Amino acid sequence: MSDSAEPHNSKIRPVPVRWFTWFLVVVWTLFICGLSFHEINGIRQITREMAISEIRAYCNKDRALRTWAASHGGVYVPVDERTPANPYLAHLPERDLVTPSGRELTLMNPAYMMRQVGEDFASFYGGGARMTSLKPLRPENAPDAWERRCLEEFVHSRRPEKIEFSHIDGVPHLRLIQAVLVKQDCLQCHGHQGYEEGDLRGGISVSLSMVEALALEEKQIVSHLVRAGLTWFIGVTGMLLGGGFLRRRVAERDAAQEALQLSRDRLARKREELEEANAVLLTEIGERKKAEAEILISEEKFRTVADFTYDWEYWLDPAGNFLYVSPSAERITGYKPEEFRDNPRLFLEIIHPDHKSQMENHFRQAVSERRVCMLEFRIVTKDGKKRWIGHTCQPVYNRSGEFLGNRASNRDITGSKWSEKTLNKFAVELAHSNRDLQDFAYMASHDLREPLVLVQAFSERLRTRYGNDIPEKGLEYVRRIEAATARMQELISGVLAYSRVSAKAQPLEEVDLAKIVLQVISDLELRLAETGGRVEVADLCRIKGDPLQMRQLFQNLIANALKYSKPDMPPRIVVFSRNIPRADGNGPGDFCRIVVEDNGIGFAAESADKIFGLFQRLHGRSRYEGTGIGLAVCKRIVERHGGTITAESSPGMGARFIVTLPVRGPEIDDLEQLVCQD
Repeated sequence: MSDSAEPHNSKIRPVPVRWFTWFLVVVWTLFICGLSFHEINGIRQITREMAISEIRAYCNKDRALRTWAASHGGVYVPVDERTPANPYLAHLPERDLVTPSGRELTLMNPAYMMRQVGEDFASFYGGGARMTSLKPLRPENAPDAWERRCLEEFVHSRRPEKIEFSHIDGVPHLRLIQAVLVKQDCLQCHGHQGYEEGDLRGGISVSLSMVEALALEEKQIVSHLVRAGLTWFIGVTGMLLGGGFLRRRVAERDAAQEALQLSRDRLARKREELEEANAVLLTEIGERKKAEAEILISEEKFRTVADFTYDWEYWLDPAGNFLYVSPSAERITGYKPEEFRDNPRLFLEIIHPDHKSQMENHFRQAVSERRVCMLEFRIVTKDGKKRWIGHTCQPVYNRSGEFLGNRASNRDITGSKWSEKTLNKFAVELAHSNRDLQDFAYMASHDLREPLVLVQAFSERLRTRYGNDIPEKGLEYVRRIEAATARMQELISGVLAYSRVSAKAQPLEEVDLAKIVLQVISDLELRLAETGGRVEVADLCRIKGDPLQMRQLFQNLIANALKYSKPDMPPRIVVFSRNIPRADGNGPGDFCRIVVEDNGIGFAAESADKIFGLFQRLHGRSRYEGTGIGLAVCKRIVERHGGTITAESSPGMGARFIVTLPVRGPEIDDLEQLVCQD
């Protein structure tokens, strides 16, 4: 395509009028806020400075009055009720005078004068003033807390004054106190207090109410805020109106430019569409030819693979018609694929009468439920033979999810069925043989016990009645007969216990192994007390098993540990367990591994497998009693529960028995002739 046919792709840069308008509003708002903040601070600063100037004027007036009075040694005034003689100047000989006319006068010192002026004329200037001291002559002139703090600060820092905003009885005041030093004029009244010239006598304290000043300040601030708010509102309104007008003008300009651009692009697209249509047409023709060739190749591959499968394959459409039947159908059924395609009912017609209703239900469910299904049935071939067929079918969908029917695979399993039947026959015969063998073992042991009981009874009677007449050698023979008889009894009991592991087994149920072990410890309590031994039990699993056989298992293992303990060391037995996953890693806790450890005499590592054999002993009967059957019984119990038992040890280092049992009981293969799964 030529350059002239290309569309004009330049885009109009938008003018951010809205953003710029709001930016101006924010800047204007910040400016007004900053200006208001500055003005309010200025108003507050002016109020503070005016109050400080006013209170200094009051204080300087009082200080001038005091200085004047002190320089004249005080002032004589007539004595009356409001101005009685000052009792604190009684030490002055000229405190009181009488004029020639007989009028009584009394001396007023500066502090007296200032107090009376402050009490009588404070309303004239809205404040109060008084003299105060850390050592006042008059107790009423004692300082308050703020004044005392300031006077003490003057003593240490020699500061001339202190001014501070505070509250008096909840009312805001500005307070000023100026230090008063002792001068020569002051010693007339205060010399008797021990003052010397230059000492800190006290201070002039002035307080000015700030109620009116603060009210005026608040009024000025509100007035300013109103003016600033109106100014801000007028400015924002103007900005928004101007921004709206500017946006409309920009939008009109952009719309005109966009319409022009669309016209250019539409013309360019028309040219492109014509050229692309020609190119697409040529491409589609080429792709269609290529697809047709690929379909032919794919169909040939599919037919080659399907036709040469050993099993009988077919594909049914949703209506139940055969879309495909593999050539193996003729080898298995005797009918050609064409016969099935021509007669869709032929499949049901060759089903054995015993399985015909089953297959009819299967075909109905395959269409409605659309799931994978596996089952077994019999057919009657074209030449009248009966064959077992293993049938697997599943629904077929295309890439868009549309149901295309069912595909099935049929395998001739007649030979497998014959083998299965033969195996079941052998299993039944083996079960009968085992039961007969167990019955024989029980009867044989019962019949053997009778003569043993007689031998034991007569040997005991012989030793009891004729023991004094029999020589020592004869008594030894009698004792050997009794010992041999007792061992024979143990052997018979052991053989019976060994044979009953499978013969007298109880149904499996959930078993708490910790509870079983505690019961065994209770049974062996006397043996533990005799040997001084102890059994430590940690957390144990809960499994599915035979409670009686689990008890017999732990009874044999713990009793074995007590029997083969070291003579110079009390036996210590530890029993614990933990969950372990399957060997294939599918799911944790599928097995319970139980460990029984002891600190006994141990055994050689090469004997670890030998000890689980029937009648196997590693030590002579003279050292340790027993028949050699206990561990064989343990192994048979563990194997009956689908587990394993092993042993680890070395001479003198104790023994460690490891029992691994499935938590949910032994696995059982459950073969069914009909298995359907989603």
